[in-house]
Amino acid sequence: MTLVEAFALGMVGSVGIVLTELLEHYTHHKSLVRLPAYYKTFTYWIIRFSIACLGGVVAMAMKPEHAISAIGIGATAPAIMKVLR
Repeated sequence: MTLVEAFALGMVGSVGIVLTELLEHYTHHKSLVRLPAYYKTFTYWIIRFSIACLGGVVAMAMKPEHAISAIGIGATAPAIMKVLR
């Protein structure tokens, strides 16, 4: 796997976490209209994009051999960030 592939798949894993959170919100409230206010701020999305890039960078650094490994590594980046704050 190339470094570009690892980066892209790491980002996919990280973005998957955001999609999971949106799905959880939708399942609980049956509407995406009443999203929390922070979802509607530009700052939130810049930070989320940065975390997704971080997931890609970590996946590149770990040099995974398989796509599923790169996705899993990327998905852990938001979880690690939540624990560290």
